[in-house]
Amino acid sequence: VGNAHLFWDPAFAGVKLAQAQAVTKEVQRLEEKYGPMYTLLCGDFNSLPGTRVYTYLTKDAGFTSAYQSILFLASLQMPAGSKG
Repeated sequence: VGNAHLFWDPAFAGVKLAQAQAVTKEVQRLEEKYGPMYTLLCGDFNSLPGTRVYTYLTKDAGFTSAYQSILFLASLQMPAGSKG
């Protein structure tokens, strides 16, 4: 389990991306040392879907967005004709 609080200011998207990369690099280092593991990365990423940080974490680094998973599961449970 990891926790991160990335920089807040949208004007410094590069700083947030570097922080996210540092976190994932540490996860990789731990996996190299101890072997493959399940990783739960929590925190305040101060990044919306579509931002460089979000894309990096969910595409490049291979993490799954819990928020997107919840939206998907909720859509499966809505009665036909409902609006979410």
